[in-house]
Amino acid sequence: MSPEKIKKILVCPLNWGLGHASRIIPVIYELIQYKYDVYIGADGSALELLKQEFPGLKHIRFPSFTITYGKKKSIVLQMFIQVPKIILGIIREHIALKKLINSYSLDFIISDNRFGLWSKKALTVYITHQINIKLPSTLRFFESLINKINRLIILKYNQCWIPDFAHHKNNLTGELSHNNNIPNNAKFIGPLSRFKLYSGDNTYAEKFKYDILVIMSGPEPQRTMLEEILTREIKKSEYKTLIVQGKPGVKLFSNITDNITRISHLSTGEFLQTVNRSKYIICRSGYSTIMDLITLKRNAILVPTPGQTEQEYLAGYLSEFFCSIEQNKIKLEDIINRLQRYQPLRLNYSGPELKNYIQNLGLLEKQAKKGSCKKSQSKS
Repeated sequence: MSPEKIKKILVCPLNWGLGHASRIIPVIYELIQYKYDVYIGADGSALELLKQEFPGLKHIRFPSFTITYGKKKSIVLQMFIQVPKIILGIIREHIALKKLINSYSLDFIISDNRFGLWSKKALTVYITHQINIKLPSTLRFFESLINKINRLIILKYNQCWIPDFAHHKNNLTGELSHNNNIPNNAKFIGPLSRFKLYSGDNTYAEKFKYDILVIMSGPEPQRTMLEEILTREIKKSEYKTLIVQGKPGVKLFSNITDNITRISHLSTGEFLQTVNRSKYIICRSGYSTIMDLITLKRNAILVPTPGQTEQEYLAGYLSEFFCSIEQNKIKLEDIINRLQRYQPLRLNYSGPELKNYIQNLGLLEKQAKKGSCKKSQSKS
């Protein structure tokens, strides 16, 4: 009897900030544990991050479409204006995927929020925490239509993995992934964080190295605007601060002032040590960041990206556990004082959902093949 063929799997995160790439790290580690032949398809900062994390894997430059943002307009509104560009980008990545499947004989595709990576030639999985997309009040009348389109795209995949808890009361995403509109191919796999791999190291240092750790992320120009605002505020204080820019493809280390140091990027291990040796944390309210903070049992000052309705919703939904502030209202001493009144959300969660679904990919493949056979028989 010949040995079973090693399955080839392509993992593709969206390159809008580092969140999609960082949360896919524990997925890739699990795939490696189950002896899959893993390929990483990405571009930009996402590809740089995953190259550093998995230097021994095969890396394919797989461009994703980009959205341009301004300084004042709503991000969702700007995305809405660029819908034709988004549709063209989805079509292009779908065509590119067909070529990759043929070139590398791929068996599985895992897409983190990349809409065009479904296929009839390979089993496909879509990872998202936004089953229900929230629009700003001025565009609320389009919300139902947008979510119907989102659902139709999700249903093109064999499975949709939601990185959250399934129960309606105790979950992290609220209305973003919990209501009656959940697709029938959706599965809750539990929160994803690269720091779960370092669970034995999640302890505070006896002495803090930094008073404030600033974690930068998200789209430009808002990312740089927030860095400038915080730098101006921290310069007025004596807080010893490290600003991590979230730019893995750049090598930068500089002392801005006597109390402010800026670094372009930290590896996962270095990042964990820095978080544990920092008294206060200031960051965006992106969902991947929130999952990391909860895994590390830390609270933080959350600054939603202006106009990004998902981040604004999450900051409000989790306001019992995190202190949040609008970007244009930051006063450092005020928010530091507010933060000290919050206790971090402590979830002792070690559920097997992700392991189970990765372990059952082979079974899902068999079911998909069986279903396609039935369809072909019914046609004949």
